[in-house]
Amino acid sequence: MKFLNPTPIFSVNVFASYVSAWKQKGKEILSLVDFDNKDAARDEELNYTDHNLYGIRKDKKVICPYREPLLDILSPALNEFKERVYNYDRIVGPWCQRYLAGDYHSVHDHGAHGYSAVFYAKINPDVHPSTLFTSPFPNHTGTVGSIAPKVREGDLIIFPAFLLHTAPPHKSDEDRIVFSFNLP
Repeated sequence: MKFLNPTPIFSVNVFASYVSAWKQKGKEILSLVDFDNKDAARDEELNYTDHNLYGIRKDKKVICPYREPLLDILSPALNEFKERVYNYDRIVGPWCQRYLAGDYHSVHDHGAHGYSAVFYAKINPDVHPSTLFTSPFPNHTGTVGSIAPKVREGDLIIFPAFLLHTAPPHKSDEDRIVFSFNLP
């Protein structure tokens, strides 16, 4: 008897790109984030999280001076993604998340359709965990797997908005900073 060849019928694609312009523009963009004004920039809907958000108002209109400079350096990767993968009509966000020692972000998704993105502005792979993604499908034993991609400063990860993900507990005294946004 011949062994059956496996035929995958479902998969989840995650897209990654390195943004080299971050090396030249990163400090300037981070200087535009008001890290001293945590509460004024919080969104009521996101208050359940255990991390610091910068750049979202209660009326849900993004008020962040870093929006245009950040999206400008991300535009080559985002344009390629739009052309080759998903023709989104707008960008919701970005918002900035700074993780201090003890911070984490609970398991969540960003809705049923579209894509979401994480841009790693400040991360030390030796001490910071990256985003942990959970498979939407259990395997044949009923186990659900998780994957934490290896990332470095300047990496952009774009993933389906429905994909469960978390920022594991941050145990370092060194800040971990990401920018996130949605492509509905």
